[in-house]
Amino acid sequence: MRKDKQKKVVIALGVIGFVMILLSLDSLVNKTRVVNPIARDCQAQTNPEVEYNQYDLQGQVLTANIFYEDDNYIFYEDRILKKFNYKKEYIENEKTILHNLSNIIPDNAKIYMMPIPKRIVWEGMQLDETKEYMSFIDELYDIVPESVKLLDPLPKLKKHSDEYLFYRTDDSWTSRGAYYASELLYKKMGLNPVLLEEYDEHLYRRLQGDNKTFSMDLYRNNQEIAEKIASIPDDSSSYYLIHEGMNRAIRTKEYRGTIVNENVVLVSKVRLGNNAVIGNKYLWALAEGGSKSEEKKDKTALLLSDLDGHMIVPFLTPYFEKVYVVNTIYHKYNEEELKMIFKQYNVSDVIIAQDSEDIGDPSKSKFFYGILSKGN
Repeated sequence: MRKDKQKKVVIALGVIGFVMILLSLDSLVNKTRVVNPIARDCQAQTNPEVEYNQYDLQGQVLTANIFYEDDNYIFYEDRILKKFNYKKEYIENEKTILHNLSNIIPDNAKIYMMPIPKRIVWEGMQLDETKEYMSFIDELYDIVPESVKLLDPLPKLKKHSDEYLFYRTDDSWTSRGAYYASELLYKKMGLNPVLLEEYDEHLYRRLQGDNKTFSMDLYRNNQEIAEKIASIPDDSSSYYLIHEGMNRAIRTKEYRGTIVNENVVLVSKVRLGNNAVIGNKYLWALAEGGSKSEEKKDKTALLLSDLDGHMIVPFLTPYFEKVYVVNTIYHKYNEEELKMIFKQYNVSDVIIAQDSEDIGDPSKSKFFYGILSKGN
């Protein structure tokens, strides 16, 4: 009898401990620290006493000192720039993709395409890289169908060159960069933009970007270079959400051969970098909106994007009842499924947002590869 009582006590303590762990995890996922969204200085959650300026650095401006360069990266003391490379045959691929896609999308839905530039082009100091990007944009303008409105966000982003619009150690724009690019969409859609000041900025812990992680591993046998890469300051991780917005989504992914639907936080502090929005290896997601525009209140935006492109989702939710996101990296194209989206949801706008270097590259997108192969 005594052993039975001891067993019950142990079980009860175990249950209590498990519940406490669940509560702490729930708090970790859903709580955010709100700061002034227009403040220049930001503080890292891991060390709130350290102040960072608009370059996300401790007091200093961006350095011009390059300590190493290889075929893919340029290494500065405070950042890593990935070089811009694309193959001209990808332009022809994109021509076919856009042609096939525009034939499937209903005529009453407007189509927008936004190539996302890299930090090296935004900074503009590497003239060869800038020249190659501008050549790419010119060729892209030449092949887009009349039904597709091509929006190049680079000029808009350059107007904010003294702000933290691209990570220094990761190959992606920040939430702030995605906001300014989203303003181009607002203008083309005839919408009055929600000002950045109307969003709450949620400051998360710092992150070591993929460029830094990959490079440290690549040069692990070169101690001098590896140590210099390791000394590059990590990035801060912050995101903008509309005040009192839903911040929730339904996410679908494949897990061990089974399709799983999950209710998730749209922007979560336990996911860093561009993974903070929705996640990474999902297939599609449906984000809840909170419209600011009566015209768009009952509409759905269909976003065909990679992980850079889905950074604009929090800036679409104020205008649409729902934002349907297709992760073009992992979602295999199925024409009937795509047509069903238009039947089930009141889709008014289709937005293609993709890393500029990956446009037309069939190896970077299962979804666009399927469209490219359509009819072959």
